[in-house]
Amino acid sequence: MKFISPKVVLLFLIVCVPMVTAPSLLAQSAIKAMSNREAAATDSGWPRRFVNGPNSFFIYQPQIERWRGNQLEARAAVAITNGQSKQTTYGVMWFATRAEIDKVNRLVTMTDFRITRVSFPTAPDRASLYQDLIEQRVPRTGEAIALDRIVADLAVAESKDENTVYQLKNEPPQSSSARDRRFLS
Repeated sequence: MKFISPKVVLLFLIVCVPMVTAPSLLAQSAIKAMSNREAAATDSGWPRRFVNGPNSFFIYQPQIERWRGNQLEARAAVAITNGQSKQTTYGVMWFATRAEIDKVNRLVTMTDFRITRVSFPTAPDRASLYQDLIEQRVPRTGEAIALDRIVADLAVAESKDENTVYQLKNEPPQSSSARDRRFLS
């Protein structure tokens, strides 16, 4: 067996050892970054609640109306409780957002959130005020919702479409020939 020079061994250690350990170090930093993102974006459940002065706002789970590409349009029920009178005002907000799907963590992050319209039937004069207050509280960086929630909502919406009732005509056809009239008599 031939003797390996110490210079060759040293060169091997200088060149090859970093090549072997670098991927594991990169993987560890990627795992840390993913866990930080994962901790930042989680589905915190529904309804979402925030307080503005004496009013408490409750926004319930959105119902998907349309999802094309990464653009999502939905509506959500809103309940606003006045802290002084304890009276609750109910309404609906429609919104559009960009949806980014994280299949690994099973989350959908909604960004670029825009409220397109609101309706508060019992307080139409306060609808624009409520819309402004909600828009101020919506996080611009992203709101997470569990992918499984959205998939279940889409399944319900599709089943409603499949159960559509069709108007059918059940009238017998008109017959004009004499032979057909004799046969039917």
